[in-house]
Amino acid sequence: MSRNLGKKAGQLALCIATVFAIAGCNGEEKKGEATSTGQPTPTEQTDTGKFEPKKDLELSYWYSHGSDIPAKPDPKENIPGDWLEKTSRVKIKEGFGNGGLDPNVKLGTMITGNMVPSFAISSNQTGFDKAIEGKLLWELTPEMMKKYAPNVWNSYPEFVWDSVKKDGKIYGIPYELLSSAYGEVTTKSADWKNFYSVSPQSVTWNSLSTAQGFIIRDDILKTLFPSALGYDEAVKLVQEKNASIAEKFILPIDTTEKFVKLFTDIKNLNLKENNKPVYAFGYPKGDNWTALTALGSEMMGYKSYNYMSMYNSTSKKLEFGLQTPIVKEAAKIQNQLIRDAVIDPESVVHTAEIFKEKVLNGQYAITSILSTGSVGLSNLVAINTELEKAGKKFKYVPLFTSVPNKPEYPAQYTVPVSGGTNSYVWLFKTIKEEDLPQVLNWLNILFSKEWEEIKYWGPQEAGLYETTADGKRKFKDPLLQKGAVEYDKSIDPKELKGFATTGHRPNRLVDEIRPYPTEWNYDFMNGTDFKKNLNYSFFTFPSTSPYSQNLKKMPEFSTWKTDFKSVADITTLMNARGVWEDSFKIALVAKSEGEFETKWQNALQTLNNSANINKILEEQMKIFAPMLQAVESRK
Repeated sequence: MSRNLGKKAGQLALCIATVFAIAGCNGEEKKGEATSTGQPTPTEQTDTGKFEPKKDLELSYWYSHGSDIPAKPDPKENIPGDWLEKTSRVKIKEGFGNGGLDPNVKLGTMITGNMVPSFAISSNQTGFDKAIEGKLLWELTPEMMKKYAPNVWNSYPEFVWDSVKKDGKIYGIPYELLSSAYGEVTTKSADWKNFYSVSPQSVTWNSLSTAQGFIIRDDILKTLFPSALGYDEAVKLVQEKNASIAEKFILPIDTTEKFVKLFTDIKNLNLKENNKPVYAFGYPKGDNWTALTALGSEMMGYKSYNYMSMYNSTSKKLEFGLQTPIVKEAAKIQNQLIRDAVIDPESVVHTAEIFKEKVLNGQYAITSILSTGSVGLSNLVAINTELEKAGKKFKYVPLFTSVPNKPEYPAQYTVPVSGGTNSYVWLFKTIKEEDLPQVLNWLNILFSKEWEEIKYWGPQEAGLYETTADGKRKFKDPLLQKGAVEYDKSIDPKELKGFATTGHRPNRLVDEIRPYPTEWNYDFMNGTDFKKNLNYSFFTFPSTSPYSQNLKKMPEFSTWKTDFKSVADITTLMNARGVWEDSFKIALVAKSEGEFETKWQNALQTLNNSANINKILEEQMKIFAPMLQAVESRK
């Protein structure tokens, strides 16, 4: 940041107080203030309880994320946008971004330039405290929200509102719920949750992302498990069922011993590929994440935990994974597999390029999408496409096992404790108090089921769509059908009359303000086509799956998460991460069991020399305990 910008940011609080003290005295309308047109009749609530605006209102907004507003084309005709303006009698006259400035600096320049807009939309809370400090924002009471914006108020669990509170008072509107919190929404169906969110599951190291799980060569799989699905068989099954087949890839491996036996059985096949040895597994370049979080957790039964801070549900304490017996045992087993050349010994130190070469040469019977993603092979289909180009006769398929989690580390997934949305709306006091109900009503419409349908399909009276014999919906206009519903990118989005599409969003960012995705989405209404998305079909578990049941909800406990940013020693620990990670990697390649024990103890000493681990865990626990209580108290 330049000296001038730094000076301006440093004086921001003073600017806010000074400018608004003056503005409050003279009562003049600011340049960014919401303006009304037509008769200035007060807005009001009707006898039926439905709000009816009595005048036209123009608003401006600040998009405070990034450097500026992304370019978005204006459609030649905007059917949903026109309906929204007509119904709410609110028109967006202009929007602007940060102009390359830091958001705090931009806020300061708007104040000193007398250009504060009507509201701000943001994907972060930068400037939030400063705006409250300067008395820039309207307080929004629960009573006000329930009266003028009940759709907004009722869209979220109570804890979501914590993100826009200061000293117990509400100063903003949260929107776009995080997908990890979709399970907390009580007003949506199981179909909605299955479609929009990944159901947590207990068969991979990452309970919320099976797509980062392990995969295995199908020819080797069928040699060891003849009834298992090969890739071509799996594709055929998806074409027949048009449904998820993830459960079909779960092997009868339910103990650590059986998991290790799979690896040694592959070694005993004595396979070669292009006259090079085929190993059961190989590590990518990097830290110990693949070894001790992914592979170790699936092998030992601490899936959904990692080797830094982890919560022990038996002792009810936070532990540091590398200091626990279970993570050490995972490392010890892998050390033996490396010494026996079951796991590629060279892979502990080789480059990303060599790792990718060995994967595509078929030298690793088992690998993971987590690992291949680091070298540009981001999903199963991408890997198999490359193998086909190389003339390989085998493909990879998902590898799921069911080694149960230990009682002290039950399968879990994290949920937000407070907050839980991607974005926020802040209402500035440039909106006149008498106009605040109309602005809240506008937001209420944006959160309504009626608007969600119109945003995708237009008003019913416009007659733009029809219902087909199979119960699905389509546009009568072939151009709209192809461009909006079928995502034909050759069609100019300006011709799509303002309808929301993937990659062709509406012309204004404010049109994207919503609580969460809708049932009126084109794909949701017409059903998921599993046949067109093999990655989804192979890896996604529906919420009704037995492997998606009985997972425990927990708040974040991982060391590096922002929940623990106040723990100063964590910064020291993470700054030294490269040093202590390498010391554990050295233990992993020890030449004997005795050497492993010595080097593991040395690594623990290096870890504790890097930072006071016990102190970190104590400070984390002070933060974690009330978060856990909050999550466990939810219905």
